[in-house]
Amino acid sequence: MPVLTGTVEAYPLAGRDDPAAHASARTLIPQMEHYLDLLSQATDEPFNLQQLPADPVTVAYLAAMVVQAPLEEKQELLNIASATDLLDHERALYRREVSLLRAMLTDPQGQNKAPFLPN
Repeated sequence: MPVLTGTVEAYPLAGRDDPAAHASARTLIPQMEHYLDLLSQATDEPFNLQQLPADPVTVAYLAAMVVQAPLEEKQELLNIASATDLLDHERALYRREVSLLRAMLTDPQGQNKAPFLPN
């Protein structure tokens, strides 16, 4: 039976020490904390938020692992070459996911759904 094989190469993100990457990471961390808090409420599973990293690349990789987004979106994250771009993309992703989680927690049964209006 043939076995699939492949070569794995490290693909480091550019701009690890870029001041913009550090600024984006500092902005993403509170969003990630809020997201994890909401996710904790939704799942009744506590998260330890006291040891989140400060390094922009580590923050970017952790944020990509943690977010509960469709796999296609997570795959797109792998194509981003710079730390700043990845963090900026993740911030937008977390804004959306926080809004979705907040809506789910506010109206868990979907009782306040707006009527479907075909356009």
